[in-house]
Amino acid sequence: YIVDIDDEVIEISESNNSFLSREAISILSGIDLRVGYILYSGSLFVYPGYIIDIDSKLENIGFLNSGGFNYGIYLSVDENITIDDYLIYDNNIQNIAANYSKIITDRVKIPQTVPSGLYHIGIIVNDDKKVIENNYSNNSEFIIKKITIDK
Repeated sequence: YIVDIDDEVIEISESNNSFLSREAISILSGIDLRVGYILYSGSLFVYPGYIIDIDSKLENIGFLNSGGFNYGIYLSVDENITIDDYLIYDNNIQNIAANYSKIITDRVKIPQTVPSGLYHIGIIVNDDKKVIENNYSNNSEFIIKKITIDK
């Protein structure tokens, strides 16, 4: 940083008006999207073509509006929901204002491409990471109970 940049103050020494820190600074984006919750109260035994309703609360706990972002609903064999799991639904949110949330219900059809098995239902906000955030670690959540898909 530099003080008295225009030399407006008469000083004994002008050579001590600047300082260069050796420490890096972090510039935060001001946006932090997260999943408040994800809920499913339907049958735990489903088949391809079956339609399920997923309720979720998506939040922006940052201090700037989010702008548009995508989210995806996934099926995962474990509790670690990632973009490598089975994407069964995706959608776009136009904006969530700073410190606000949106509660949404999505009607999701189980695709034919998902193999039979036990799965957690999960959601990831900003799954394509097009919105720069301070924290990506809170962008996913899952339902503890697994559903069984049987072909």
